[in-house]
Amino acid sequence: MFKILKDNRKIKYLVLSVTKRCNLNCKYCYRGTAGSAVMSRDVADSAIELLDPMEGAHVQITGGEPLLHCDLVEYIAWKIRKTMRKVTIGIQTNGTLMNEEFTGIVKKYDLQVGVSLDGRKEVNESIRGQSSSVFAGLALLQKNNVEFRTTTVVSNLNVNHIHEIPFILSAFENSRGMALDMLVAKGMSMENDVTFPEREELERALNRLIDNIKFINRMRKVPLQLREINKVCEYNNSKSYCHAEKGESLAVSPTGELYPCGQVIDDRLFYMGHIKDFNSASLPIDKSGILFDYKNINSCHSSRWDCPSRKFYNRSEEDWPDLYGILNNIMAGSDENNEKKRSFV
Repeated sequence: MFKILKDNRKIKYLVLSVTKRCNLNCKYCYRGTAGSAVMSRDVADSAIELLDPMEGAHVQITGGEPLLHCDLVEYIAWKIRKTMRKVTIGIQTNGTLMNEEFTGIVKKYDLQVGVSLDGRKEVNESIRGQSSSVFAGLALLQKNNVEFRTTTVVSNLNVNHIHEIPFILSAFENSRGMALDMLVAKGMSMENDVTFPEREELERALNRLIDNIKFINRMRKVPLQLREINKVCEYNNSKSYCHAEKGESLAVSPTGELYPCGQVIDDRLFYMGHIKDFNSASLPIDKSGILFDYKNINSCHSSRWDCPSRKFYNRSEEDWPDLYGILNNIMAGSDENNEKKRSFV
């Protein structure tokens, strides 16, 4: 049964971090060192009850690496589809464990698939590892006609290679686009001295990336989308895309702890309570507001479109380049750039 929160908020974006286990050791992982916790079915059931079942709600399954527990992923998908047909379900995976069982689950329960990919095979290998398994997994998705999108974390390690990713995706008719996440100054990036790219090199990289997507889309039946362009085009300074900012998201850790969004899981500053203590009359205090105190992040001089939690963690980094601001300038500059904008909408 769907539970109404005491302040009448509706949870429209539910993040289920189903495990802290991971089979990779990415150099920049904001989660830090992998753990061993795995979400129980009881915790998953309780979390799903918090979701608004109406059309427009979304569940995002993540980790760790969720495909280390494919049976749990299927259980969650089954549980949601049993009573919430209009809810969308996504899964973010490192791509190394995709197999026929997984593609069967995706098709049976209509899951949206996101795969982490930081560049061509050699680049991805140096940052994340097990690239051969990732590309074999992408080929399997193609074979089974499963649509997917990729997410790339942009850092000094790969900024000069992100323009190559559209050519990788062009080999897969079932690829639908890519997304860019700027590095978060948290977790393993601090230990491994992974840094932000220089603004000038990021601007060059984004220009080349946009040109390459535009070139490839001339030859595709279904054009590749760049998520960040869509955000810049769709939202202005008076409207937010962030569900946490609007008080309508909730992230649940493998052990049932509650946080306003997935990126702040395990940060006690944002701890909201435990799923087992929840009842419809008493939800622990919503601490998402801490993320959106823009007085704390003015030093970032970042754009309105960027992720509030990323702004929070990067607020003291003087050299953090404004990816969205650069994209906005590229897309709004000239008639040629306005044509680029139209090609993405």
